[in-house]
Amino acid sequence: MTTVTDDQVLPSADGSGQHLAVVFDSFTHQVRLYVDGQLTSTAVGMDHTRWPSSAGLQVGRSAQDGGSEYFAGALDEIRVYDGVVDPIGIARMSQLTEDTDL
Repeated sequence: MTTVTDDQVLPSADGSGQHLAVVFDSFTHQVRLYVDGQLTSTAVGMDHTRWPSSAGLQVGRSAQDGGSEYFAGALDEIRVYDGVVDPIGIARMSQLTEDTDL
């Protein structure tokens, strides 16, 4: 296992972390990044490549260099949806409340 480190200060020193959401909209070919429920970045790309998969989803592992690098941190409450989540849904997910309708 390879551990990647840097000298950047973590965004939260109280251990609460941040809510990150990445949405890929295949209709618009747009990738959107949300941080704590707020849209922070978008990108558009036209790649129609299908990824054949014979194994499970891996979160926190690099797809480059043969997948030999891993995220050096903690991940909690990973969710994957079969479809695009709208901005209101992302905002609801970023709240620290129990919402059984998500």
